[in-house]
Amino acid sequence: MSACKNCEAPLDGKYCANCGQKASTRRIVTRDLFKDLLKKLVPWDKGFFYTVRRLVTGPGIMVREYLDGKRVDYAKPLNFLFVVTAISLLVFDKELFLQGMNQQTGQDFKENQQVQQLITWLFSHMSLVMTGLIPFLALVSKLLFRKSGENYAEHLVLNLYMMAGCMVVYFPVMPILQLTKQDPTNPWSGILGILPYLVFFVWGYIQFFKPQNRIWGAFKALLTYGLGYMLYIFAIGIAVSFWVLFSIAE
Repeated sequence: MSACKNCEAPLDGKYCANCGQKASTRRIVTRDLFKDLLKKLVPWDKGFFYTVRRLVTGPGIMVREYLDGKRVDYAKPLNFLFVVTAISLLVFDKELFLQGMNQQTGQDFKENQQVQQLITWLFSHMSLVMTGLIPFLALVSKLLFRKSGENYAEHLVLNLYMMAGCMVVYFPVMPILQLTKQDPTNPWSGILGILPYLVFFVWGYIQFFKPQNRIWGAFKALLTYGLGYMLYIFAIGIAVSFWVLFSIAE
């Protein structure tokens, strides 16, 4: 029987039972250094693409498996949302969004430094903006689906994956809007964008909770999204109001 190169304990399997190091080690190459650096800079899990595939083909089933303990092959929910959000910023056109705001309001926001700073901040902190919605969704889903027995943390996991999945299914929409020069703030563009979100969200909730009445379950899923979003906007409004008041006081 071979011994662990780190602690010299007897090996029986792919990992050392004493220190956890891999049983098989090889010479370090440049690729390993870059992989280690990437892990430090980007919250990328090895199961990212597997998680994407399982999430878009059966979101509720995938999350249920994760909560039941099948976790080694899946990307962690918070890391997964951060990576998906970062990728979405490569797809979403900030200039097209600003152009749409100009057309809808009749104002030229390109000359408004405050609006420019706000949009820049939103795009720079989109992961935080998206993550901020999750606690409110989890709160509402726990209240509306309290008979299912999941605790608040499990509802957080569900909604982290669901929001990440919503963004993934939205990816094909943005290139279509850009290629056709559609205004993303236009109501029809908004409908085109929100439909994949809502359909995916409802589908995932029905798979996860398995309600006896699917129509009622779909309604509660839509209600979860709507109320969670409204609570989030309300909380942001309160925070902005306090920020303005303190700014004036200073």
